[in-house]
Amino acid sequence: MTKKYRKGSIIEYKTFDGSRRKVLVKERIPEIKNGKDGFDGLVLGSDNHTVWGYDHQITRVIAR
Repeated sequence: MTKKYRKGSIIEYKTFDGSRRKVLVKERIPEIKNGKDGFDGLVLGSDNHTVWGYDHQITRVIAR
C-alpha cells in the first residue's frame, strides 16, 4: 500500500523497538534500503535528531 505523504508532511511511525515517533519529512526516498521505499526526516521536539524509516513503518499521516 502506498503511503500518501510528501516532503514537508508530518508522519508518525513505529520504530523497530515498538516506540512511536512524529517526524517532519525532509525527503521521500525510493528504495532507501533493501529495495524498500522510505523517508528521511527530523524528529519533532528534538534538537535536529534525524531519522530514516520505511514506508511500511508509517502508522499515520498527521499533516500533508
